Amino acid sequence: MQLSENAHRVLQARYLRRNAHGKVSETPDQLFTRVARAIVHAGLLLGNWEQSALWEERFYRLLTSLDFLPNSPTLMNAGTPLGQLSACLCCPWKIAWSPSLLPSVIWRWYNVPVGAPGLASVGSVPQVT
Repeated sequence: MQLSENAHRVLQARYLRRNAHGKVSETPDQLFTRVARAIVHAGLLLGNWEQSALWEERFYRLLTSLDFLPNSPTLMNAGTPLGQLSACLCCPWKIAWSPSLLPSVIWRWYNVPVGAPGLASVGSVPQVT
């Protein structure tokens, strides 16, 4: 995989994982492997390990060829405990613009265990006073 010097700088500054001391602990190749594996892992719910390996390799090739790159949150968070792959939270208009529900939505969103679904329904959002 050929990356420019600038691409290496951007990857190191923004996307490569760091250790507890803040030092970069991941190579660009490891980044693409981590992202491909995490994205394909979700497919295991519908497929099997053989299919997973096939699609992981295909997705890895897409990434390393630079024919496709996912959004920043995916590059930063795929395969990590956070695992958040999107930059925004989409919810029904009524919830998004209801000042009385907003504290409940924020409370619910930040108190959801990793891997749990987001807002399942309006009725499941606890009220915060």
